Parts: sequence; C-alpha cells; structure tokens
Amino acid sequence: MNKRVYGLDYLRGLCALLIAIYHLLKWSDIHLSQDSLISKMGIYGVAIFFALSGYALQHVYGNTFFNLENTKDFFKKRFVRIFPLLWVVITITLFATAKEFSLFEILLNYTGTFSLIRPDAYIAGGSWSIGVELVFYLLFPLLIILINIKFYKWFIFLILFSIFCYFAFILMDSNVPISENWTLYVNPLNQVLFFYSGMLLSKIKVKISTLLALIGAICLLIIMYLLEVDVTQSVIITGFNRVIYFVLSIGLVWLFASVELVKNKVHDVLVFLGDISYSLYLIHPLVYGVINKLVDFMNLDNLALVLFIKIVSSLFISYISFIIIEKRGKKLLSKIFN
Repeated sequence: MNKRVYGLDYLRGLCALLIAIYHLLKWSDIHLSQDSLISKMGIYGVAIFFALSGYALQHVYGNTFFNLENTKDFFKKRFVRIFPLLWVVITITLFATAKEFSLFEILLNYTGTFSLIRPDAYIAGGSWSIGVELVFYLLFPLLIILINIKFYKWFIFLILFSIFCYFAFILMDSNVPISENWTLYVNPLNQVLFFYSGMLLSKIKVKISTLLALIGAICLLIIMYLLEVDVTQSVIITGFNRVIYFVLSIGLVWLFASVELVKNKVHDVLVFLGDISYSLYLIHPLVYGVINKLVDFMNLDNLALVLFIKIVSSLFISYISFIIIEKRGKKLLSKIFN
C-alpha cells in the first residue's frame, strides 16, 4: 500500500477552509479587498483541489494495470466516495431553494453527468466542481496509460496546455465579471490541465525537505498576495494571469506533497480539515442559509459574531456529515455493490 501523503491532506483542508471563509464573507456583505489572498484562494482553491486529486490518484493507482476488473473497481470506489454526500446536498437544496429545475436537470445532477452535457446546470452550491471531477474520473484510466508512455505524457500535457490557453486567451473575455464567463469557466476542458498536472507531479515525485517546502509555499503565497488582480473580474481567470495562477497553484501542490509535520496538535488539526474538506466544501452554503434565517429571527446584528457562528457551525456540521453521510454512506453503498 502506498504511504499516505499528509501534505496533500493539509493543503486540501486549508483550501476548503479558505473557500468557505471567502464565500461566507462575500455572502454576508463583509468587505473583502478585491485582491486579498483569501479572495484569490477562494477562486483558485478549487483548481488546487483538481491538482490534488490528480496527484492522489496517480499516487495510489500509478502502478495499476487498468484491465476491465480494475477499471470497474476504480469506478466503484469513486462512486461510493462521491455520491452519498452529493445526493444528500442536492436533495436538501431542491427542498430549500425557490429556484425551479427541470426534470432533465435533476436527472443530470443525481447521475453526476451534468458536466458532460451542461456544466453550468448544477443544483447544489459548489457542486459544479464535483461534476468536473467526475469527468476527470472517467478520463483517468486512459490518462494513467498515456502518462506511463514517455513521449505521450508530455504530448498530452502540451495538448491540454493548448486547450487551457485557448480558454484563457480566446474564449473567455477578460473585461467582464466572472459570472459572464461562468459557463466557459466550469467547462471540464478549462480545468483538466490542473488535474493532469497533479498526475505528472506525482509521477515525477521530486521531493524536498519539509522546511524548504514550507518556505517555498510561503513564498508562493506571498507572490499570490502581491499580484494585484481584481478577483471580481475575469482578468484573474484569463490571459497571462491564468497561466501565472496555474503555475502558483501547481507549485503549492508540489511543495505541500513534501510537507509532513511531526504528529502533534497542528498535524491533527490539518488532517482533520483534510478529512472533512469534501463535506465542508459542499455543506457551508447550506449552513449559511440556515444561520441567516436564525440570525433574522433573533435579530442579531453583530457581523463578527454571526460570521464566527457560521464558520464554527460549518466545521461542526461538516464533521457530523463526514462521520454519518460520507463514511456510513460509503460503507452502505460498498455492501450493495459487493
């Protein structure tokens, strides 16, 4: 069995937390600097998720021959990992939202196929990236074959980088809000380079000491902070900024893959955040809606207190979700498949 790469858990958990904080601040109308680090991580945290996923899957399956039996086993494991929580969040959203969805859109979401047909037809907040991730899972058995062929692995990278640049420099308009480019942005073809680059990093496995990795990661975050980019506009997801943030995001994944802290409280907290990251990512929009109704009912007007309650509640409910929905749902579905 491959050794667990704790640095990936650290980064996954930190990204999920920063994305949640970014959203909760933004939705609560709490002012955020347009070029703050939290805002930038709120945008590129999901791209880092994709790279982390590629790295982790390559790490686990890098030496696997994907015959029919292994391919079926891979898809089964991905299914039982992703769908229990996704189904729950979709169902809650359908009952809680006033927005109406067609039967076709509902079917696409419950089957997880919306990113293949209509990438912007997701129902649950944030689930666009889950649909994109599911597309990457479909591609993974093929990519794992190609990445093991010396010439092909770099040829595929160049193809995907070209597609990435086509979206960044041609298809998406840098002069409009991100919302106006959203359909293009959530297209799996616009994100697949992150996933494949994570696979390449895992394949190459150039590791350094934890101290150097942490220093390097801090330097990349400082660079990300110093780059003056308005996160409300598409300039952050287009042109050379897109390429720069791609390099910074992949750099963070590479560096964190080398980080393994002594098993102390800091390590435990970071692993905890990594464990609940999937639940935290999907559940914090629902928690925001519930807390807002309670705040209105109780007439609370202390923004700092309300934000604290939202963050703590999101973490607590995500932990409950991780234990009850993710772990038990995975066990139940695994029994059904077996």
